[in-house]
Amino acid sequence: MYTRLRTIGWNDTFERHFAALDRPDLIPGRVVGVHKTSFRVLTEEDIRMVVPAGLLLHEDLARSEYPAIGDFVALRPSEDGGVLVALLPRQTKFSRAVGGAGGRISALTEQVIAANIDYVFIVTALDADFSLERIERYVAAVGASGAEPVLILNKSDLVRDQHEFERQVRESAPDLPVHTVSALDETGVSALRAYFREGVTAALIGSSGVGKSTLTNRLVGAGVAVTGAVREEDGKGRHTTTAREVYLLPGGGVLIDNPGLREIAVWSETARDTFEDIRELALTCRFRGCTHSSEPGCAVRAAIQAGRLDARRVEGYRQLEQESQAASRQDSRTSRRSGAGRSGRAKGKRS
Repeated sequence: MYTRLRTIGWNDTFERHFAALDRPDLIPGRVVGVHKTSFRVLTEEDIRMVVPAGLLLHEDLARSEYPAIGDFVALRPSEDGGVLVALLPRQTKFSRAVGGAGGRISALTEQVIAANIDYVFIVTALDADFSLERIERYVAAVGASGAEPVLILNKSDLVRDQHEFERQVRESAPDLPVHTVSALDETGVSALRAYFREGVTAALIGSSGVGKSTLTNRLVGAGVAVTGAVREEDGKGRHTTTAREVYLLPGGGVLIDNPGLREIAVWSETARDTFEDIRELALTCRFRGCTHSSEPGCAVRAAIQAGRLDARRVEGYRQLEQESQAASRQDSRTSRRSGAGRSGRAKGKRS
């Protein structure tokens, strides 16, 4: 059943959740486009533009619970499209923290970039864009999502010694799969195709100008994504991808291309696993709750001074700790607010 949807990620778990709705008037689909007041949904039979049901617009509903690219949903079809009635539980969720007014971490909220993703391809270029700190933060964000991070070092045609970049990455994240490619001349791209098969979804993230759109065209096998030039003076690119786009690959699988993300604030405490070595070392500090800045007996600062730990990574860890703690507090507030709001809604009411 739902043969077409299974090729793009539908599985027995989604089938059970959909059946539990017990609504013969509904059909399942996957969100492949998000607009201001509507969604583009791929169903078993066609692609429909649908509007959200009233319950999805309730003021108590956190924005993170609103349908995102990659979500599987239930909709009530109609001649002019239909109504999106329910969001099926997500298996993975790639989010970032946004909206900290005036730079206040306490004001961060969660933005879901994409849902139900198996792999996230972190694309960086071997030019001025290359930044170990940013790569670590991307890896942390992806790890928190439940998806598998894969690093793509693009534009290998621009450098003579790509191995130095690979060495730096492997020292920083030894377990991270790394592929060095040139999307321009397709060197190394065949290795990426091995990740795709029927039912698998991957998303591309990275700064503007790193070659995500060119890589998309190579993987899809057609010029489906608009590409643009990179400024020579600073290596920065234009936002040729201005909205999240979903592509079905010829050999099976789904690819989601995202607009450029130069920086990313991580949403989730589980992202701290990227810095597990620093967390373990911090347990040996003299004082509990050590900030690793000026306290005596700090094992982390001692490791930096002894050359066993990179000060740059420690600063990234400290910033991530602040963001993760703020995200945890916001999650708790959202859960309490959503629980209170839902308890007051009429039960059994149909949309």
